[in-house]
Amino acid sequence: MILNLAWVTLILEHLLYVYAGIPQVVFLTKIDKVCPKVDDDVKHVFYSEAVRNTVDKLAEVMGLPRGHILPIKNYENETDLDSDMDLLILKALKQTINFADDYIEEQLEKKNANDE
Repeated sequence: MILNLAWVTLILEHLLYVYAGIPQVVFLTKIDKVCPKVDDDVKHVFYSEAVRNTVDKLAEVMGLPRGHILPIKNYENETDLDSDMDLLILKALKQTINFADDYIEEQLEKKNANDE
């Protein structure tokens, strides 16, 4: 698929404006397509230069910190569950919940400060 970068940038700017102040995370899926080693063993996601470069590029385009780009591998051709894939997905979900929890706590602190 070929996307017009100007169009993508315009959409991203609109989304970031609409969600300004709300922490954003991106699930970077299909990382096994970026790095064949990850296709063989999902643990390679933490050591893959190709995945790291993809995360860096996406973080730059989205204007988000690297830590908000969460790489995961999709269940696509697997017939059995893979605990390493599950752990990667659960780690991404846990990080998302942590971001949401921090945001809610920050909003509550602001509200309490304004009420005093």
